[in-house]
Formats: sequence, structure tokens, C-alpha cells
Amino acid sequence: MFQRRKLGSWESLHALLHDRAYGHGLIVGVVSLTGSLDQKILKQALQLLYQRHPILRAVHQNEITQMYFNCVAKFEDIPISFTEKDSPEQWKLVIRQALDQPLNTEKYLWRINILLPSDCHDHNTEIIISLSHTIADGISMGVFLQDLLMFYTKVKNNHVGTVPSLRLSPPVDKLITALKTSAEFFPKAQQAALTPWAYINDAPLQQRKTNLVLRTLKSENLNQLLHFCQSKKLFLQSVLSAAMLQTAQALRDRGIYVALQTPVNLRRYCQHQSINDFLGCYVSIITSYHHVIPNQSIESLAVDFRKQFRSNIKHKHFLSLKFEPDFIQELLQQRTSQFNLGFGITNAGHINVVNSDFEHKIRFLYACPSRKAGDFVILLCVAIVNHELFCTFSYTHPLLEESWVEYFADTFMAALP
Repeated sequence: MFQRRKLGSWESLHALLHDRAYGHGLIVGVVSLTGSLDQKILKQALQLLYQRHPILRAVHQNEITQMYFNCVAKFEDIPISFTEKDSPEQWKLVIRQALDQPLNTEKYLWRINILLPSDCHDHNTEIIISLSHTIADGISMGVFLQDLLMFYTKVKNNHVGTVPSLRLSPPVDKLITALKTSAEFFPKAQQAALTPWAYINDAPLQQRKTNLVLRTLKSENLNQLLHFCQSKKLFLQSVLSAAMLQTAQALRDRGIYVALQTPVNLRRYCQHQSINDFLGCYVSIITSYHHVIPNQSIESLAVDFRKQFRSNIKHKHFLSLKFEPDFIQELLQQRTSQFNLGFGITNAGHINVVNSDFEHKIRFLYACPSRKAGDFVILLCVAIVNHELFCTFSYTHPLLEESWVEYFADTFMAALP
């Protein structure tokens, strides 16, 4: 069993961005559960989770020209806090604070903040999970929650038994051998042709903060959306992407040429490995380019997105999993005062993390990565839980103002059929 290994190229990219851009890429999620969870049982469940996943015992170790995972983190060194809530909305402040607090990656790669109900306030529990992007992606947030609540149930019912440890999986670029990846991260010809999106206000990296605007599509409206997808023979991802494009054009009130970044789960392409139950960074990005004109229909935009997306999938044409040594420095030194990646939308899909023995229900789940580098105009992260669609619009303050993003989010939600 491996207890130490080199970081892959993709993992190294995220590690360096985190360290040099004040926590950029750190994945933070909040899940709200009905009722009060037992603090002692929850702490035991977290320790069992730590035992099962070796990547949760890892730290970053720098050695001249190479970074390593070394599984030496002590459970007692991982920040796990329990706080009685002052108000039902306290989780909104805590998640924003977590997004702007880098990890001490030489000691731990994750942390947990738990907000417990108090006598005079609501009766729900919020768990705020912070995961280094080197050990997690959108799918991993679901795996983390599923295993945590499974262990909580087992501890509560005295059915723990033996907890076998998973192996430390190789990096994704070692598990995939047949990808035709992009030669350029920022294709210069395409970038030059894109409609520019300038910062409203600029600020140095250390003064930037990740802010969130949250929206929820309730069950009845989600049913309507899914019915539209079915009747038009479109995937939900395509329609959400089309709404993103339509919204971007509506806020410009003229035709635009825009890039849309779509993270892709690479687990299905991994050779001879079953890693669906693993935490890790197993994603890449597909970029599509769109001419969007006023009054263009959701359906036509969805078809255009799907055509490009399927072509890239067919040819396995993803963002490069290898980067030159000076790439990070060039990325962070780009002082163009405008966003260079356009818009992004990541869909975690249906997250079913609660089993029938777990007595608490999920009220909501929001998650997103920290965005200090000022790359995306807006990154939208969506997930379906209990037949509701939870939307997290993340942006960089003060590069954008909250009122503008609120209007963007409202326009997006109104665009959904």
C-alpha cells in the first residue's frame, strides 16, 4: 500500500495555485441537515472517514522540483470545530470565511466547521467542508458526505466493525493513457476573438475574496425543467449551459462571442482502476466557444453546446493534464484587468448521500471553489439533492459587484424553461 507518491501534473497545478494565490481552488461545501447531530458520534465518524481514505491522511511535501503526498497527517491536527449557532443564517458567513482561509497544506488538506443548533434558534445542523483541490473534485464532495453519514449511522447503531483502508490511488494523468489534450491552456487566436469582460474594480490577489450568490430551483420547477429536456431530447447540462450563455448575452444587450468552460469527470476513462468511491482530483475541462445573438432560443444554444461537447468527448480532447514549469507564474502575472476564461458551469448531478437508516434529511447543499485569480467571470456549481436544484454562483470580489451577480443569477433562473 502506497503511503507516499508524487503529485501528478494536474494536482501540482492546483497545489501551486492554492499556495501562490491565497487559497485559489480550495473547494468548500455546506450541507444542512434537519435536527441536531451528536458531537461525539460525528467526531468518531470523521475519524473513521480519515481511516478509510488515505488521501485524508496526506499532506503536501515539497522537494526541490517535485511535490509529494505524504500520508503523515495526524487526526488531531485537522481543524474540526463545533460551534453553537448565533443565528440560522450563520453558515453563510462561515462558508465565505472558509473560502478565503487557505489550508496549512504541510499539516492537513481538509478541515470541518460544524454549526450546531442552539436552544433559542433553529433546529438544524450545518457542516462546512473544506477540501484541497488536490484531493477532491465535485464528485468527491458527494463521496465525502456519503461516507461521513454512513459512518455516523454505523457508530450510532454500534455497527462499525472493521473499516478497511482504500489504497492511495495514482494521479489521473497516470490512469489515463489515451487523451488528446489541448496544446494550449489559453489558445491565443480564440482568446483574441472573445468579447472582453473587464473587471469592474481591480485589486491585488491578497485583497480579493470569493463571494457567493445562491439560488434554489424547487421540485415543481425542476420537474418542469426536466420535462422540457425530455421533450426536446436534450441533456440537463446542455440546457443549463444554454441558460448561462443566454444570460451572459442579455447582460451585454448585443451579440457576443464567449467561452464556456465545462469540468468533465475523468473517472470513466481511467484504465484498469475502479475509483468511483475514491476522493481525488479526477477532472479536466472542455472549452466550447459560442456566438450568441439577442433573442436566441435556449434550444438552439443547447444544441450548439451539445454538438461541441460531444465532439470533444468523442475525440477525448480535454484540457492538457501537463503544464510547463513557468505556467503558473505566467497565469498569475497576467494583469489584463479582464477575465480570461469566460464563464464556467460544473454539474455534480444527483447527489444521494442519505441512506434509509439515517434519520436526518438534507435541507440544502451548496459548494464551489475559491476563485482568487480572477479567471472566470462567474462559475456556477449545481447539484440535485432531494429533487431540488441548488445553484451556487461564485465570483471574485471586488472584481465584480454583488448587485451585478445577483441580477445575473435572477436572469439565469428566469431563463430556465
